[in-house]
Amino acid sequence: MRNRYESYVDRTTLLPYFYTENRREASYRHSDNVTFNHDDHKITANKGVFPFKGKVFDFVSAYYYARGIDVSKMNIGEKFDMAYFLEDGIHTLTITYMGKEKVTCGLGTFNCLKFNPTIIPGRIFRKDSKLYLWITDDGNRIPIKAHVELIVGSVTMDITGARGLKYPLNAINK
Repeated sequence: MRNRYESYVDRTTLLPYFYTENRREASYRHSDNVTFNHDDHKITANKGVFPFKGKVFDFVSAYYYARGIDVSKMNIGEKFDMAYFLEDGIHTLTITYMGKEKVTCGLGTFNCLKFNPTIIPGRIFRKDSKLYLWITDDGNRIPIKAHVELIVGSVTMDITGARGLKYPLNAINK
């Protein structure tokens, strides 16, 4: 599996203006170039033009935008929705706030916020697959770990480095 996703976003709004993906999974190939025109409320992709209302993200920028959401008043199990474009249409990403956890990764152990975003079942994911994402509970809010269940097994992603952060990275222990 060799997948590459790139998202170019407005620094102020975090709304995407261009997204590209190139997926190579065994013999399967898919690529897309997506332009977001938020003034005209249109998305132009390889498969056509798609009108939209409100805030719409690509899959990558949705996670970065969600990092800035204030969860201080959220209860465990509370959900919020975000619209995102993928392949041939606009979908809804539902993210469940799972609470706080201490998580160990390649950079140390951190106090984290845990989220459970929905995933689209299909070639890789089962209908009941779960995805968990942990981000640091600090001013940086960097994603440090992710775990997703696949049709055959699971994948865990672990951050191995971080640079150019706005705030110092404060591990509980290193």
